[in-house]
Amino acid sequence: MTNYLEIMSTWMNQPHYVLIVLIVLYFSSATVDFVIGTFNAAYTKGVQYSSRLAQIGILRKLVTLMLMIMVVPLALMLPFDIGVYSLIILYVGIVTSEIYSILAHVGIVKDGDKHKNLVGTLFTQLLNNVTQTVNKNK
Repeated sequence: MTNYLEIMSTWMNQPHYVLIVLIVLYFSSATVDFVIGTFNAAYTKGVQYSSRLAQIGILRKLVTLMLMIMVVPLALMLPFDIGVYSLIILYVGIVTSEIYSILAHVGIVKDGDKHKNLVGTLFTQLLNNVTQTVNKNK
């Protein structure tokens, strides 16, 4: 029988553990990004939902995933774990861009010429309500 806790404890001492965490973060952030983007496009007034743009978004995420997989053998050819640390830097950049896209959908940061969207409006209203409640309680 496989002892998964023992396997995980050995992974935590290697940089490969960080790669696994980053891959899980990528899948999570890509899913959240797509769901929020689709919700914004479908329910924001004045925005026409386009299945073509949704498919392009999915294809971009698949190409990113293929890139993440294809560079692993190349990185493992490099000596002294340089490749593994290069992969970590690449994966951190990819996850950061997904998180930035989520923040743009929510309306926290500006991402190009994106308009104010429904989720961003709801999020800013929630933040305003929370800050007003905190200020009243002081």
